[in-house]
Amino acid sequence: MPRRSFFIIAILSMALAPAASQERTKRKGPVVRQADRILIESGDPGALFNFFAETLKLPVAWPLTEQQAYTSGSVSTGDIVLEMYRYGHQKEKPATARYTGLSFEPYPLEEALQELRIIGIPYEPPQPQVSILPDRTKGTAYTTVNIPSLSTPLLHVSLVEYSEQFLQVNVRRKQWGNRLLLNGGGPLGIESMHAIVLETVNHKNYETEWIRLLGKPDKKGYLHAVLGPAFHIIPGTKNSIQRIVLKVKALERAEAFLREQKLLGNKGNGEIFLEPSEVQGLHISLVEVPAD
Repeated sequence: MPRRSFFIIAILSMALAPAASQERTKRKGPVVRQADRILIESGDPGALFNFFAETLKLPVAWPLTEQQAYTSGSVSTGDIVLEMYRYGHQKEKPATARYTGLSFEPYPLEEALQELRIIGIPYEPPQPQVSILPDRTKGTAYTTVNIPSLSTPLLHVSLVEYSEQFLQVNVRRKQWGNRLLLNGGGPLGIESMHAIVLETVNHKNYETEWIRLLGKPDKKGYLHAVLGPAFHIIPGTKNSIQRIVLKVKALERAEAFLREQKLLGNKGNGEIFLEPSEVQGLHISLVEVPAD
């Protein structure tokens, strides 16, 4: 091949390389559909479970199960599951609780992992969890993928994809939402989870990682998955979930119930808080948000 041809090919390769590189790194779609579950470690998960299920009348996702090594139960806010758990059998008195985990429902996991590679978020190898399926055969119940750049010593963040043979999560989520609607959202008039507030000691860097996962914040600073609660990242003294924010039909009605039950905490800026000492130290607030 003539020397001139080699030169032209080299020039074309240099010109096309950036475009090819941009194509490889161009984001094609969202990684996650929505937040799926918040894990809450409690010294007395039974008492906390009863508070959410009996006092607040949230739909039970699965009943409290007590074993010698592990106790667990969960409720739903219609769009996300709150799972209370404890390792071991010894109850803590007085019991305390803390938010310890956050899992997301990905778009098909294989596509989500490809998107994570494109946007540069590292992840650990998928971990299939084998169990007995509803048809009594043995198979993969769900697959977990841990995301270390979003996780901290106080908060574990992961993707969880359920096998359709084990759980059709979208169908179940609609069922939980319908049950919440039918009972009027319980005495607080809960409609859904509005937001999950994350606090961090390194606000800029941590928020950047979340923006890479969820996209740019809105005008109020909230990050959004396609569905489910939004995320708000604030400066704090630790790296964890600071509080969950529940959307209610009428703040006045919710406040009246909390006051009557001696559960009312602080108020301010259109937001009221449950008294943390009455919910094992958890921070939970309520807002009334006009429909979009």
